[in-house]
Amino acid sequence: MSWRLAALCFVGFLIGGLLAGQAPWLQWVYEELRRSLASETAKVVADSWPIAVVVVALLFRKQIADRIFNMERLAAVGVEAQFKSQQQLLARKPSDMSEVAAPPPGARVGERNALVAASVDATLEKSSDPYFLEREEALKASLRAKGILDVPEQALRLTTRWTAVALAFAEFEYIYGGIWGGQLALLREAHRNPVPMAQATAFFEAWRKRNTITVPDSLDRWLLFFSLHGLAEQRNEELHLTPKGRALVDFLNAVKRPNPLLYP
Repeated sequence: MSWRLAALCFVGFLIGGLLAGQAPWLQWVYEELRRSLASETAKVVADSWPIAVVVVALLFRKQIADRIFNMERLAAVGVEAQFKSQQQLLARKPSDMSEVAAPPPGARVGERNALVAASVDATLEKSSDPYFLEREEALKASLRAKGILDVPEQALRLTTRWTAVALAFAEFEYIYGGIWGGQLALLREAHRNPVPMAQATAFFEAWRKRNTITVPDSLDRWLLFFSLHGLAEQRNEELHLTPKGRALVDFLNAVKRPNPLLYP
């Protein structure tokens, strides 16, 4: 392998490693680069590696800068960045009704209705993907066939509950994407019975030994993920699940999600 191809490999895998966790499409780009380097076109790529590196750097400059900025301590092989990302999950929770603007207090009925209609229209416009609209029409047809749409109050009850459940499931999947294996193992233990803090400490110490990392460096920081998401709380020297934490574990058990392999 020529030094130029070796350099391209190094730069490509460095960029891929930094960006792979940023978004699924960047993972796809990374995999495509790996395949192309192994193909018969590798010589052509090697001959043009300086241009390729510049183009990639220009195209992905924001993602590269953001990813490097999040690396709090490179010596810990990215664990610090993962810990920081855990604490930032709440800033990117699944969407809720906060996008729908409320009319100003004291607005007249006609003005109020017009403002609400305009706000809802603007919000729905953001979710007007053809597949979403297809599912919406199918749902309306089902409700109409069962006569539920003929009773608006009952239709509202049903669709509101469905929406609440769907939002909860989306949030649970989102939390699952950021929780560490050892943390979920502790939640599952607390789902059976409250966990004494001495036992929670043992969970944390065992987790640290398995992963040999420097952060989080205390049980309190390790449990911060639980409090940020309202999953568990400490009472009387025990770790207790909140209703949300219990619902999360019930959901993950029902869909047979294992403890994540990331920092198990």
